[in-house]
Amino acid sequence: MEACAGPDAGPCHQGGAVAAATPLPTGDSRAVSVWVLCRTRMLTKEPTVRARGNSVAKRETIQIELLPEEQELLLKYGYPFEPEKEQLKNFVARGAIGTLSITPYFLSLLIGDLSYSINKRTRGRIQNELIELCDRLEYVERTGDGSLDLL
Repeated sequence: MEACAGPDAGPCHQGGAVAAATPLPTGDSRAVSVWVLCRTRMLTKEPTVRARGNSVAKRETIQIELLPEEQELLLKYGYPFEPEKEQLKNFVARGAIGTLSITPYFLSLLIGDLSYSINKRTRGRIQNELIELCDRLEYVERTGDGSLDLL
C-alpha cells in the first residue's frame, strides 16, 4: 500500500493508505475501484441519496432502534466503522434498546458485511439470527423506518 496523498489530506489522513486497484474479473488491467482508507473511516465520496419525494439529500442520517441481541451481532459480525462501533459498544454496555445513527451509505456497507458473515462465517442458529437482522436492516434501508415494532 502506498501513502495517502488525497486532495483533502489533513489530520484525518495521517496513517491512511490507498489500497491497490481491483482488476476487472476478466483479467483486464483497468482499475474498477480504488479505496482510500483512514484510521477511523473509509474516505470515499458518499453517493448522493434520493430521499422520498425525489429531493436530493446528502449524508441523510437514519435512526435504527436495536435490541441488545442485535447490537451484539452487529459488533461481532457486522464489522462496523469506528463511529458506529462506539455507538454499539455504548448500547451493549447499557444492556438496553439503543438507537443507532447511520448514513444510508454506511448502512449498505454494514448490510454487505452481515451478508458476508451469513455466507462465510456462521451456521445454524447464529446464521438464522443474522439473516433476520439483515432482512430488517434491508427493510430500514428501503423505507427509512428504523423503529421497532414491539407487540
